[in-house]
Amino acid sequence: TAPSDHASTRESVGGIRVRLSLTSRIYHCPGSPEYRAPDRGAYLSERDAQAAAFEPANGHACTVATGDTAFLD
Repeated sequence: TAPSDHASTRESVGGIRVRLSLTSRIYHCPGSPEYRAPDRGAYLSERDAQAAAFEPANGHACTVATGDTAFLD
């Protein structure tokens, strides 16, 4: 099941929680305008999103995109 968009960006099992865009097979990093978009998306760890063949929306992993490692365990 997908966690709510009000959940923390920390994953309980490491990694950054990203927002999936199911139709385009991309994911959005915390802090991006699309991260809390009201359309039909889901939230998953970045690691799991990549394993499921989702690509980062901006072409870079979230740690690179945000420059912030505070989201990492």
